[in-house]
Amino acid sequence: MTVLIIFKTKVRAQEESDDSKKRQKEESVKKHKQMVAATVKNAIDAFEIQQNKVEMECEKKNKEVLPIKSRNPQIGRT
Repeated sequence: MTVLIIFKTKVRAQEESDDSKKRQKEESVKKHKQMVAATVKNAIDAFEIQQNKVEMECEKKNKEVLPIKSRNPQIGRT
């Protein structure tokens, strides 16, 4: 009977440890996704700021505003 109780206690402890590790991993993945999303957002914002500066300079010089070409065909489209 004592062996069964000790075994059950060890199994519960292992399950709690596994759950804790799983939660930590999920939190780590969530934080990583948030960091990646923030980095992408910052890059897009920087690109838009640069585009606005170019447009303002072109307007000052009364030239036609041309979109900045990018390797990514999705960026720069209007």
